[in-house]
Amino acid sequence: MSIYNKINVAVIGATGYTGLDLILMLTKHPKVKIKNLCATKNLGKKISFFDKRIKKDLPKISSVKDIQWNILDIVFLSLPNGEAQKIIKKKFQKFKNLRFIDLSADFRIENDKIYEKNYKIKHKAKELIRKSLYSIPELSKKEIKKFRIIANPG
Repeated sequence: MSIYNKINVAVIGATGYTGLDLILMLTKHPKVKIKNLCATKNLGKKISFFDKRIKKDLPKISSVKDIQWNILDIVFLSLPNGEAQKIIKKKFQKFKNLRFIDLSADFRIENDKIYEKNYKIKHKAKELIRKSLYSIPELSKKEIKKFRIIANPG
C-alpha cells in the first residue's frame, strides 16, 4: 500500500462492460487511487466517454505498455479469457509485491486440461494456476491473503 494509505490500482480492460462497472465501484472506495485505465482502442479518451455515471476525474485510457508497474499494489484484469494469463505470466516474478485480480476464467479452473477443454485455448501460465485462488473475499478472508492471484467469480 502507498504511503498515503491508499491502494494504487490499474484496470486493464477498462472500457468493457465489466471493466466499467468495476471502475464505477472503485471510484466510490475511499482507499483506492486509480493510476491506470487500459484498453487497446480509444487511447487518450476519458472514461466518462464510455460511461456517463463515472464522474470522477481519472487517468485517460492508455495502453498496458504505459503502466508504471512498480507503483501499483493491485491490477484488475477485465479481459477476454486467455488474455489475463499472458500479462500475469510476464509480470508475476518481476513485481513480487503486486497482486492480480482476474475477472476472466483464466485462473478459475485448477486443471489446465479442463480449462483447455472448456475454453478451447491452451493455458499459457499453467505454473501460476496453483499460485492462484478462486474466491470471493467474504468467504475466504484469511486464506486470500496468502495469494497474489485472485480469480474472481466475475
